[in-house]
Amino acid sequence: MLRRLELLGGAMLRRAWLVVALFVPITIGAGLVAMSTLGVNTDTSAMVSDDLPWRVARADYARAFPDESLSVLVLVEGGTQELREDGAAGLARALRARPDLFLDAEAPTADPFFQRNGLLYRDVGGLEAMERALGESAVALAALVRDPSIRGVAPLLMAAVSAPSDRRPEGLDGLLVETSLAIDAARRGQVRRVAWQDQLLGGGAGGRVLVLARPVLDYSAIFPAGAALDAIEEIGAGLDLGDERELTLRVTGEAALATDELRSAAGGAGMATALAMLGVLVVLYIGLQSARMMLACTITLVVGLIGTAAFAGVAVGDLNLISVAFAVLYIGLGIDYAIHICLRYREAVVAGRSHGAAVLVALRQTGPALVVCAITTSVGFFAFIPTAFKGVSELGLIAGVGMFIGLIVNLLLLPALLVVFGRPRRYRPTPGLGAFATRVVTLPERRRWVFRGLGVVGALVAIVMAPRAVFDQNRLNLQDPGQESVAAFNELMATGDPAPYALNMLAPDRASAEELRSKLESLESVRHARTVASFVPREQEAKRAIIGRMGRALAPVLNSESVSTPSVEDEMGALRALRAGLTGLEAGDERLDEAAGELREQIGGLLGDLDGASHDERERILSRVREGLLGSFEATMGSLALALTPESVSIETLPESIRSRWLALDGRWRVEASPDEDLNENEAIWRFAREVLSVAPGAVGEPVSGLRGGRVIVGAFVQAFVTALVAIFILVLVLLKSVRDALVVLAPLLLAGGLTGAASVWFGTPFNFANIIALPLMLGIGVDSGIHMVHRARYLRPGESLLTSSTARGVLFSSLTTICSFGSLAISTHLGMSSMGTLLTIAITLTLVCTLGLLPALLPRRGGG
Repeated sequence: MLRRLELLGGAMLRRAWLVVALFVPITIGAGLVAMSTLGVNTDTSAMVSDDLPWRVARADYARAFPDESLSVLVLVEGGTQELREDGAAGLARALRARPDLFLDAEAPTADPFFQRNGLLYRDVGGLEAMERALGESAVALAALVRDPSIRGVAPLLMAAVSAPSDRRPEGLDGLLVETSLAIDAARRGQVRRVAWQDQLLGGGAGGRVLVLARPVLDYSAIFPAGAALDAIEEIGAGLDLGDERELTLRVTGEAALATDELRSAAGGAGMATALAMLGVLVVLYIGLQSARMMLACTITLVVGLIGTAAFAGVAVGDLNLISVAFAVLYIGLGIDYAIHICLRYREAVVAGRSHGAAVLVALRQTGPALVVCAITTSVGFFAFIPTAFKGVSELGLIAGVGMFIGLIVNLLLLPALLVVFGRPRRYRPTPGLGAFATRVVTLPERRRWVFRGLGVVGALVAIVMAPRAVFDQNRLNLQDPGQESVAAFNELMATGDPAPYALNMLAPDRASAEELRSKLESLESVRHARTVASFVPREQEAKRAIIGRMGRALAPVLNSESVSTPSVEDEMGALRALRAGLTGLEAGDERLDEAAGELREQIGGLLGDLDGASHDERERILSRVREGLLGSFEATMGSLALALTPESVSIETLPESIRSRWLALDGRWRVEASPDEDLNENEAIWRFAREVLSVAPGAVGEPVSGLRGGRVIVGAFVQAFVTALVAIFILVLVLLKSVRDALVVLAPLLLAGGLTGAASVWFGTPFNFANIIALPLMLGIGVDSGIHMVHRARYLRPGESLLTSSTARGVLFSSLTTICSFGSLAISTHLGMSSMGTLLTIAITLTLVCTLGLLPALLPRRGGG
């Protein structure tokens, strides 16, 4: 090998310009290939092998219900229930009018079916309570229907407040608060409507209405759902939902989460790559102290990175959220070869060698170690390929081949560039460390047993702490919690309505589906299970009877005719009467008394404003008050009238939008289980998944994907780590031809790996789907430093110190460049990528400490080789 490297070096000296010229078209071509073939796929489930049983079940479910994948949930919030439902229905219509961006969109609770039959889904006790409340309010409601004005509202409120405590409408304090807010808004020139539907019929879940949309995914774009998500924001703004209606839109769901994750990961990777390059350049300048060598190293690094990107595009195509970090990994590792060559070249020049001879010395003394390092590092990466975790399998393939691309450009292009750029005018010898610093640096060589003892202590710490490390299987924890889609999703998980982490199963027929539903509902972690039959209300006869009685009792109210419109003076008089009635009132309920007092103060302020205003200004103020108090009343009475005429509901009469989501075309039934706990807690997620899988092994959904995917990934990394460890040991043994030297190379790595696990526990940084690559990568990366140190030790002359040699400096500076590369990932807003950067920085730092501290202490005292 040495003879070949010398011949290669000689060729570099004679044909340097030709070598550089040949790399120009090769690099341009590789760049074009990379640009035309590389993409990014954010589907985290696709990072696991499709042949696993739970992945097969998921694919089967996706074929049965293709509409369920990559949906968008729009949360319409704020305002009144009427405005929320009207806004949601309008948004759904507007989205359906864009078939180029949306396959479908609907607002289930705003569907006419539920508006007519919604009362059938309440329990009998709730309907009876509603019947009593409406019966007690019938006279007041009739008066308000006849006189829908401030004059009609004032006596209704006074009568309700003055009634005995057992006859007061439920939620009266809320109605008084709503009235106060409406008056306050009118005084400020705004309109805020009283939520009459919330008062009479009950509001929506959590004050929100959901719109479900299926976006058209454009996989030729960087963000497949990006255009659809942008359109939701634009359409919402065009519908004017935010001003008078006081509505807000928040977007979440699989498509929104995936898009935000892709944007976060892509932006984080781009920023990390730029910072990694900057950090590498700074370390290069400090270490090499030569602009020419720094430029040569940078050109070599960029050429190798472009070549690796071209290979990634051809071999893989779409990068996943883990393999997208290959650029940062290559920058950190590819520069190592250049640093060792340049530092050895500099050392030879300072020693008096000619320019050409220095290049040959550098190649001869570092070349064999670089070849060994490329082989061992690539083996560490290639160990990922056979695993079932495609996410890192692809990264292993790209990075492993990238190591050989880096080796080639460093052995061919870098020496040619050094020759072309010429010898610097002068090199100053590397400043000495000084006597004291030298004694400190060489302590591991002079106090071998002390550092061996420290290694034993470190091993004991690792043995105790590392087994406590945990794996966070919740993929949502990889994303920025401040993103709108993540925050909204977490809120839905906390409230459980709807349950975004529900699990789904397929049953061949109705009997099997109902049997499975019954089993699921018996589980402690399941709140409820449902099938399409669950949308058929129970006890319809009894409920229809109650609703019929309410309809007959309220018929006179609903059919009342309005009286003449009151004058400004009439309405001001009604306000004065209401204020006088509230003065000194003690209802015996703290919350009600507080609400009545606030309303009294607001009416007093309003009357003061009206007394000092012109007639036209009074009319404008009262118009706003009227709109706030009664703007939604007419619509609410219309909704009430419709709700009091329900139809008979069966599976056959359910809307097609419901049937298509619960009955597959092949006749199979969908069964859904919703969790009974807040699934923001990881243990609750896995408890829910385990219990459901115990009765339904074919269940699919994120909790199952996380649980079983986590097991697959942990198993894959154990397999990769053991495979890499064994393969690297065999290779090092063969290449170094010494069992002792092979063990000396690996011992610091094993210690650093154990301490990395301990650090994960100590710093509270759990392993996850992204950062778990730290340990196998550390093994592949760290072995390079060990090989360089052992290889250089064989060339030491008597009295020379390994730790003051250019090799030790090369290990230090190459480790620093690697730390800069990985550390740059830590600033990413994508928490998975950030944790990858943090843990890899810790791992490489510990590897550096163990390599420079323990490895020299394990080597026997020797000089010369």
